[in-house]
Amino acid sequence: MNEITGIININSVNQDRLTDDMFYRGGINLTFDNYQKEHVKFCEDKDCIESEHLNDYENYEECNDTYIVNYIKDDKGLYIPDKSKDYSFVVSESVIQVTYSKYNKRCSLCSPCYPGQGNLDSSGSYLTFTLPDYYLFKERV
Repeated sequence: MNEITGIININSVNQDRLTDDMFYRGGINLTFDNYQKEHVKFCEDKDCIESEHLNDYENYEECNDTYIVNYIKDDKGLYIPDKSKDYSFVVSESVIQVTYSKYNKRCSLCSPCYPGQGNLDSSGSYLTFTLPDYYLFKERV
């Protein structure tokens, strides 16, 4: 099968489940991760350096952060979907991009904002990764 990435509006999923995945089940905040790397790179505070650059939450303000859920690092240190899980996805602003899943559905393609990806809020002929039924608010189209 040649599934494509599925795009779904964040309001179409169970918010409690999404929150659990993002904050309690191994979600990674990429925006904070990049902020932390920059902090370590440029930090001149001797106390901070000696404490091995403790998480700098005090100075960080979350705003439209990007999260990845069920990802692991490959041998090059790059994040890839963890295929031992049922699904992997990226959350950014108002959409979820399902990059891997044991579940799929047929839908139409997205607008030019997400070229070559399937609109999970539609029906169509493109085989697309999706989230399990218990994750979705609405019935599948």
